[in-house]
Amino acid sequence: NSGTGIVNASYRGNTGGVSFGYNTLPVNFGSPSLLVTDCVFRNNSARATSAFRTSSQAFFAQIFTGRGGSLALFVNESRYDLDVTIRNCTFTENTARSFGGAVYLLLGGFGTSHRVVVERARVISNVAQLGGGGFQASFFNNGPEDAPLMMRFDDCRFENNSGIAGGGIFVFTSTDGGVGNLVQIRSTLFTGNRGYTGGPGDYGAAVALSLLNPLVERSNFPRHEITDCEFHNNSGANGVVSVGYSPTNFTGRNVFSGNKGTSLRVRVGS
Repeated sequence: NSGTGIVNASYRGNTGGVSFGYNTLPVNFGSPSLLVTDCVFRNNSARATSAFRTSSQAFFAQIFTGRGGSLALFVNESRYDLDVTIRNCTFTENTARSFGGAVYLLLGGFGTSHRVVVERARVISNVAQLGGGGFQASFFNNGPEDAPLMMRFDDCRFENNSGIAGGGIFVFTSTDGGVGNLVQIRSTLFTGNRGYTGGPGDYGAAVALSLLNPLVERSNFPRHEITDCEFHNNSGANGVVSVGYSPTNFTGRNVFSGNKGTSLRVRVGS
């Protein structure tokens, strides 16, 4: 196995976050993995001196300006599956001019099944001017349905984060993706998260799940799950949870209380 790790480290006051990239690994490289555990990321920023870049520019041209205030991961790997674990980490007061106030993840490849698991993270008072005040994940893959990208949050806390799309978490599936990709959010608390502008363009004060092209991908929608989560005192114009073209199962006991705006926003295609 070929692994990279950061353990018990602290990153404070940096301009530009910690970043990792996996792009067409050589043959016999092994099973790549990344472990980030027991780390503190505080008051870091991802600034942009030029115009905002699209997710496509980030993926195909590797332009990450303004993304991932404290931590960024780029994966374009079609040979090996990558396992990423972020465990027992705290992300506080980080900012990004575009996406991923605390963390930005860009995952892609053909026929590979990359997996990201976030366990017991504390994500507090982070800001992204566009999407994912806490975490932003973009899926770029067009492989078979049995090789999906998967992201899971377990026992996390998202508090007082803000972003236009997904104050706490924003997951975006682009290009020809949607082939079985899966987001699971379990036993996680969202409290005090909000839209960045406070206006009608904000959506998903706590969580936003979105699909770029529902017409192309209508037969291969991702299936997301939100289980045993709590949503308290979040505020936004278009849903505490916003689901765009993406079937999402709410299972177990999900609690919504004290929020401003609708609890759930659902957008469907024709």
